[in-house]
Amino acid sequence: MRQRRSRRGVGRAIMTSSLAALLLALGGASGVAGTLSYQEGDGKGVVSQTDDSRLVAATPDTNFGAETTCVIDGAPTHQHCTLKFPNIFGGVIDQIPSGSLILSATLTLFVEDAGTACPIVHQLTEGWTEAEATWNSRATALPWASRGAEGAASRTAVEEGVLPCLTPLSSETLDVTRSVQRWSNGEANDRTLH
Repeated sequence: MRQRRSRRGVGRAIMTSSLAALLLALGGASGVAGTLSYQEGDGKGVVSQTDDSRLVAATPDTNFGAETTCVIDGAPTHQHCTLKFPNIFGGVIDQIPSGSLILSATLTLFVEDAGTACPIVHQLTEGWTEAEATWNSRATALPWASRGAEGAASRTAVEEGVLPCLTPLSSETLDVTRSVQRWSNGEANDRTLH
């Protein structure tokens, strides 16, 4: 996610994010545990790429992937924020080897505007494209199974967690160890906040 500039209002605007994972590589020759951190602009290039987009019910066919805010809100316009780190797993330098045991992983978001509800985080089960995702479609000509990625056909039924009720100009952290382990095991590396 790029540096964000927020609009003021009832929504919650997320400004930056990072994903940190403490891992133990399984099946690797070295068997060394280590700590890795990912945040766009951290010098790791494409490995730390962060994709995000807003899904807005009022404008269901509009893509917001190039916007400089990622707003989570329920009123007056229902909208979600999708977020993914598409290149953290693999076999090149700074990537986590696929199949690694993830001991700990946290998602940290910087909040500029706070709302009154605590955002719920789900792991998405459908892939999406930052420059094409809308409330109706996850990519051009590929509709979400559940519009807005809201239902169990588009995301895990069990929530990954709930971010603490947000405080303006603060960092909020959520334990995402389970979903990062699933990514390491080969599942989709996507999530939604709403």
